[in-house]
Amino acid sequence: MVPTAELKRTDLFNGLDDDIIETIASFTSLAEFSDGEVILSEDGNKGVVIRDLYLLMEGDVIVKKNMADYNLWKKLDISTMNNEVFGEVGWLLGENPSAEVSSVKNCKMFIVDGEELFSLCENNPEAGVIIFYRLAAILAARLVNRTKKS
Repeated sequence: MVPTAELKRTDLFNGLDDDIIETIASFTSLAEFSDGEVILSEDGNKGVVIRDLYLLMEGDVIVKKNMADYNLWKKLDISTMNNEVFGEVGWLLGENPSAEVSSVKNCKMFIVDGEELFSLCENNPEAGVIIFYRLAAILAARLVNRTKKS
């Protein structure tokens, strides 16, 4: 369980009712990653799809995308994106991440159990709509950012 005050300051969960925040905190853990450590991989976790959400709380990450047509890695500039939430593709679609996320120096992330969060959203539609709306806004901002840079 992580401190509820920390969850409240995230863009994804800010403003949700205290009881919802407490529930989310109960299935969220803190993880620390060292410099260069792979946090999420396009290959998933040895064939197992990871449905958890990763919230960057401290530090920096780098996002790399495997360009399948050419088998090349491309570094994505996330400096102007909302870079707080990762793993949303796996959570929403039940697929492996669409990019590799690695730590730069040391970083701390909250890992939200994706199955528990999905269940909470189904059982509490008001909170679910807010969470899904915020994820949609994050994804839309990333798309706009990538389009402007292309």
